[in-house]
Amino acid sequence: MVNFDFKANWTNMFMILAIASTPLTIVLLGPKVISRIGSAFGYYLRKKTAGSRAQILELVEAEGKGFQQEVETDTVGSAQNGGKADKEWDGIVGFFHPFW
Repeated sequence: MVNFDFKANWTNMFMILAIASTPLTIVLLGPKVISRIGSAFGYYLRKKTAGSRAQILELVEAEGKGFQQEVETDTVGSAQNGGKADKEWDGIVGFFHPFW
């Protein structure tokens, strides 16, 4: 007569099922888990650096306004019709001239 221990058989079957389904679970759920972990880490970094980012953007904006005002006050030099221009070339032409 064979003695079937019902509890032992279900436990063994559960262990076999758990071990067999582990690779499939990793393949199907692994990318989602990694994505969630990455999103949580990105959210943490954004919250941690938000103050520094705002401060840097404020400084850049203030510097840009100062530069814009400086550019607007400069005027382009010009020579009279038929006259000679200054020897010192300023601007884009002077910058890219090959013999300057």
